[in-house]
Amino acid sequence: MRLMKRSNLYCLLCFASFCLLSPSTLRAQSSNRAPENTAGDQQVLQALLSEVHQLRLTLQRTNLSLFRAQITIERLRMQQERVERLARQLEENQNEITGSSLSQSQLTERSKELEAQIKLEQDAGRRAQLEAQYKELKYIMDQQTERETQLRARQAQLTTQLQAERIKLDEIDSRLEALERQLEQSQPANRP
Repeated sequence: MRLMKRSNLYCLLCFASFCLLSPSTLRAQSSNRAPENTAGDQQVLQALLSEVHQLRLTLQRTNLSLFRAQITIERLRMQQERVERLARQLEENQNEITGSSLSQSQLTERSKELEAQIKLEQDAGRRAQLEAQYKELKYIMDQQTERETQLRARQAQLTTQLQAERIKLDEIDSRLEALERQLEQSQPANRP
C-alpha cells in the first residue's frame, strides 16, 4: 500500500515538475494599427494579470509542496531502512537466545550424567578426571547463563528501539499522506 502511494506521489511529482520546467514561451501578437485604450481592454488586461498572479502563487505552493514531499519520501526511506535493520538485529538476537537455551539444556544433561558417573566411580584417578570435567562444565554453564542474560537484555533494548522507530515511520507516513492530500486538493478539478 505504501509503495502504491509512493509511486502515485512520485508520478504526481514528475508531472508537476515537467509542467513547471518545460520551456514555454509566450509571444505577443501585434498589429500594425495603434492600440486602443478602452475600458474593456483594461479590464481584460487586469483579469489576465490577476490570473497570471494566481497561477504564479499556485505554482509556488505546488513547488513547496513537492519539495516537502521529496524530503518526506527520503525520510520515509531512511526510516524504513532503520526499522528493517533493527528487525534483523532482533531476529539475530532471538536466534542466539534460542541457540544458547538449547546449548544450556544440553550442558545441563551432560552435567547430570557426569554427577551420576562421579557417584558411581570407584577408581580415584578416574573420579578426579570426571570431577575436573564437571568443574569445567559448570564454568562453561555459568558463562553460558551470563551470555544468555546479556542477550535477553539486548533483546529488550532492541524491542524498545524497534517500537520507537516504527512509531516514527508511521508518523512520517502520515505526513506523506497529508502532503499527498494537499497536492490533490491544490490540483484544479477537471472541468467538463
